[in-house]
Amino acid sequence: MSGKNIVIIATLDTKGEEAEYLKKLIEDKGHKAIVVDAGILGEPRFQGDISREKIAELGGRTLNDLIRDARSGVEKMKILKVVIEGVKKAVLDLYQKRMLDGIVAIGGSTGTAIGTAAMKILPIGVPKLMVSTFVDPHYIGEKDIAIFQAPADMVGLNYIMQRALSTAAGAIIGMVESTIRAKPQKPTVGITALGVTTPAAMGISLKLKNQGYDVVVFHAKSQNLDELIEQDEIFGVIDLTPFELIRLHIFRPPNVPPRERSDRLEPALRKGLPYIFVPGGLDMHIFRGTPEELPPQFKSRKLYMHGPYVTLARTSIDEMIKLADVVANKLKLAKGPAAVIIPLKGFSALDRPGAPFYYPEADNAFVSELKSRLPSNIKFVTVDAHINDGKFIDEVIRLWGELIE
Repeated sequence: MSGKNIVIIATLDTKGEEAEYLKKLIEDKGHKAIVVDAGILGEPRFQGDISREKIAELGGRTLNDLIRDARSGVEKMKILKVVIEGVKKAVLDLYQKRMLDGIVAIGGSTGTAIGTAAMKILPIGVPKLMVSTFVDPHYIGEKDIAIFQAPADMVGLNYIMQRALSTAAGAIIGMVESTIRAKPQKPTVGITALGVTTPAAMGISLKLKNQGYDVVVFHAKSQNLDELIEQDEIFGVIDLTPFELIRLHIFRPPNVPPRERSDRLEPALRKGLPYIFVPGGLDMHIFRGTPEELPPQFKSRKLYMHGPYVTLARTSIDEMIKLADVVANKLKLAKGPAAVIIPLKGFSALDRPGAPFYYPEADNAFVSELKSRLPSNIKFVTVDAHINDGKFIDEVIRLWGELIE
């Protein structure tokens, strides 16, 4: 097997010894290590393949500018933005030149900010490993980044860090040696899901697989689906659970950072992919915390404790009407075959007779508003069934067949 190209991101003025050791471990296994120097103030321990001067230039400044700013007390984040921009451009250039098979970064909070920002611009499937003394989920988001939490600070090598870096080297080497680069052999259908629509997702997935499709279900990770759409890896979409529309257009809890894309629904429509919209999960707001911690305007709603620190609140009639308007406007963007299918007996496991979120008046308001606003080129189908019923699943499959004819 020929050697792979593994990019190392590190600040060589403060983490140079660790980076040098990691580089040697990778090269000793027959792979090429390409080092990107993200340092500023101190002298680098060794010369990176992409220098700190080049990184500053790619970020739109000079290294002397950044050094002067740092020494004069300019806010660190302003300097860091330049470095992050430079590293991102360097990494993307390496990837586009087929000189990057995997990437590993080392550092504390600053190194983690730089490393993960660069990793996020790479496609899903490219091996990414962050060796960090400061792990925070905000840096990672929903990207396919593996985290290795360093057991001690990186202030020179010692046997603890040697052992940790050896493990990290083994991890990234194993990743690049195991990565499958081939494109899918079958047309791939993306399905969005939550726990409250999982039975439908499973049923639809099984039937599509029996028809020869490869199926990927995205559980609360629609941004990954959108990224794969833009990478031309998705044939079509059954948007079973577009629940993010509530956070985007109705209310975002203050303790829930934005992860979903602002153009939710749109990538597949703009690409002209076969697309089915289902209002799964639109019956609920999702909050982190107990009922007592909810914003005041939601405390009088129908509530459901999904877990010790997850509380759901039923959407109102007015909110459902607004969501219908949002969906109708987005569906106007469709450049290919698209359809809406409505399960008239409920939009989630909690929205059926006897369940806590059963509110047919709100669901019917959504259906009426969407039907009145929908473009004429979009098929509109209603099914007298619940979203998780076999009857509804069968109708989704039938409609899918019509779209791709």
